[in-house]
Amino acid sequence: MVIKTVVESEMKKYNKKEEKIKNYLSDKENLRKLGNNLVLYKQRPTQIIGSLGKINEINIPTYDVPEFDFGNDKPDIICFDEIDSDIVIVEIKSKHARHEVFGQILCYMTWAKKNIRYANGKEVNTVKGIILAHKIHPSLTMLVEEYENMLPKIDLKTYHWTTHEKELIIEGTNHSFLYSLKSKR
Repeated sequence: MVIKTVVESEMKKYNKKEEKIKNYLSDKENLRKLGNNLVLYKQRPTQIIGSLGKINEINIPTYDVPEFDFGNDKPDIICFDEIDSDIVIVEIKSKHARHEVFGQILCYMTWAKKNIRYANGKEVNTVKGIILAHKIHPSLTMLVEEYENMLPKIDLKTYHWTTHEKELIIEGTNHSFLYSLKSKR
């Protein structure tokens, strides 16, 4: 029972860190650190009541696509590349990204390929993935490199916060494989 409580406590801590990164990247300028042409796939203004009862309008990402059907799992962020007309799935890991994340992001990318045909008034060209983690485990790098000629484009990126966690610094590698929607139809 004690072990379960410790594990649940650690999971909540990681989830809070991932939520903080998602919130940071929901700002258009911050999202562009992942890619110059990226915007959130779908935003709908949402009204919330702020301090002193004032109604504030904020943009909360909402995905206007069929329900993602993998239990409680869902993509952390779905982006659209305005220049290349690509859907980009972003999976965030607050600590190490290990080989298990490879299968996770492939599931999300396959779901996007089957369900998202149009975005921002354009036909979607390809589906790509970005795994953003504090550290990338060699087992994940090995998988991405081994399958780069057979599977979708997946970029591995690392992050760290500046002093006082005011800015997220993102660094990464780019792998050159694509998952073409048009050739798979």
